[in-house]
Amino acid sequence: MRWWDGTRWGPPRPAGLTESPDASADDDRRPARLLPHATPGDNSRTVAVLTHLGFVLGGFIMPLAVYRIERANPYLRHHAAEALNFQITVALVALVSVPLMLVVVGFATLLLAVVANVVLGITGAVQAARGVWWRYPVNLRLVRP
Repeated sequence: MRWWDGTRWGPPRPAGLTESPDASADDDRRPARLLPHATPGDNSRTVAVLTHLGFVLGGFIMPLAVYRIERANPYLRHHAAEALNFQITVALVALVSVPLMLVVVGFATLLLAVVANVVLGITGAVQAARGVWWRYPVNLRLVRP
């Protein structure tokens, strides 16, 4: 039996062997996984998607809960911190937009914040579902993963 590592065929191995005979020598030839800590039954990606879509459930509540609960999972910590930072950024822009509505500029900035919240939240959810360690392009980095 031979195995495919993503780039080339490996050496033959006996049938019934799940790992190659010399696993340490094969580690450098295997492609890097996007989620090195995830297991097939792991729900890390699902929870990360929900943190980015948390704007539907009240803005920063979902990312804050995941950030406080998931201390051992660096992938979830990263996505929760990114989503939480972005929700704080959107809240600050909305807060500044209210007084600016007196000079009409606030309506445009508030609309921009709402559209950015929806578009970038969905983009973050898609990237989290793919297993990418994604960062928001416009974000105040107040909370660290």
